[in-house]
Amino acid sequence: MPKKFAGGGDYGAAKVGKSRRKTSGVGQVGTIKTGSQRASGVTLGRAGNPRNVPYAEADQFGLLRNSKYRSLGPRCRENVARAIASGFVYQGQSATTEEQICFGELLRRGFTLGLGSSARSFVAQSYIAGSQVDFEVWIGGEKIALRPQNLYWHGEADKRFSDDLKGEKIMRAGYTLYDIWSSDSLTDLGIERKFDTFFGRGLG
Repeated sequence: MPKKFAGGGDYGAAKVGKSRRKTSGVGQVGTIKTGSQRASGVTLGRAGNPRNVPYAEADQFGLLRNSKYRSLGPRCRENVARAIASGFVYQGQSATTEEQICFGELLRRGFTLGLGSSARSFVAQSYIAGSQVDFEVWIGGEKIALRPQNLYWHGEADKRFSDDLKGEKIMRAGYTLYDIWSSDSLTDLGIERKFDTFFGRGLG
C-alpha cells in the first residue's frame, strides 16, 4: 500500500515529552512534536525514570541529541527536521533516515510536495513500472526516479541484480534513474554533492 504523508508544520521549534506508560524494564518512548506531526521511537531511559535522570535536550532543529540521528551533521539533521515537519516521519516502516534526509533536501532546494504543484515537484513512495520508488521527481517535463539505497538492505549481489532489473524497467518507462547510497546520503557533504550532480547547483 502506498504511504501517505501530510503537509504543513514548522520544523524550527520542537516539544519533547515522555510517555506516561510504565512497563517493567522497558525504556521510555520519547515523542518529538514538530508542528502538527509526531515522530516516536527514541529510547530515553527506563520506565518511570526512577533515578530522575535528566532527559536529553533537543538541538536547534528540534531533534533529541541522543536520538538515532545523533551522528548526523547539521545539514542532514535539518533535512530530517524538515521531513518530520512535513509529515514524513519515522514510525515503523514510514521512512528510513536516508529517505528523510532526501525528502528534506528536496524541500531545501525548492521542490514542492505533490507532482505538478510547481515546475520542480515530487512525491514520496510512487509506483513506477511495477516498482515502488522512494521519490518521483518532476523538473519541467523531465521525470526522475530517486532511490535512496542502504547497503545493508541493497548491497548483496542478488538484491543489486533485482534492483538493476527494476531500474531498467523504470528507465524504459521514460524516467531518469538516480540511486544515492548511504555513504553519501548520511553525510552533509555527500548529500550536497550528489544533489548538485542530480539536480544542479544554486539552490539549497
